[in-house]
Amino acid sequence: MGDNLKSLRKANDNLKRQLEDLATDFQTFKNKMAEKNEAAIASLPTENDVQYLSDGYDALVQSKTNMVEDLQNLSRRLDILTENVTRIDKAIDDMLFYSYRYNLKIVGVPHIGETESSEETLELRIKLFSELGAETPISDIDIGHRVPQRNNTSSNGRRRPNPIICKFTRRMTREKVLAAKSNTSTLKVDDLGLPTMATIDHIAIYSHLTPKLQELLHAAKDHQSHSITSGVGRREGQYIFTRQIHLHHSG
Repeated sequence: MGDNLKSLRKANDNLKRQLEDLATDFQTFKNKMAEKNEAAIASLPTENDVQYLSDGYDALVQSKTNMVEDLQNLSRRLDILTENVTRIDKAIDDMLFYSYRYNLKIVGVPHIGETESSEETLELRIKLFSELGAETPISDIDIGHRVPQRNNTSSNGRRRPNPIICKFTRRMTREKVLAAKSNTSTLKVDDLGLPTMATIDHIAIYSHLTPKLQELLHAAKDHQSHSITSGVGRREGQYIFTRQIHLHHSG
């Protein structure tokens, strides 16, 4: 999926650049058309020669007709580009959503050391799942790694551990781990084989949301905090804003 996704993103970025350029041309053309109309009206003769006035009016109408046709052509090109961008955006969203269905995001798990290796992170995940009562064979884990975060300082001033993203090869295994997430409250440092100086504040396991769903969730929280929306309902892979903002993913 990686190569296909990169190819789609590259194509979409190119289309978006074309769309921006065309939108700029569109606005420039509209401005020029307005200026030309004003100049044409101002240049109409004031003398009482009916034929002269008629010829000037006919030329003005023809000029306006030509400009309207050009404007319509630009508008059609904009519509086509917009449709292509929307289509590719949806394809990217669908691919990401399908891939993320196998992912979990684990937060609050302390690092084994300052330079925790990928093998150590894997062993830590296996221990974590085992302690939760969700034994997971290594073959059921595709990839897993820690991801940096923007704000890694907690409210008490301590450095927050980077989240772990775990991608499973089987959704059944993912669901088993997710179902055991409430057991994280009983975990201790010794259970995970962590250094004695490590501290567990709060370990939590979440569905790993796609970037677009994360943006929607953050927007919902912002709206809630300002009392703009009346609420947000949440389901697996789906967020429903109660003010008729509905996002649905099939599959």
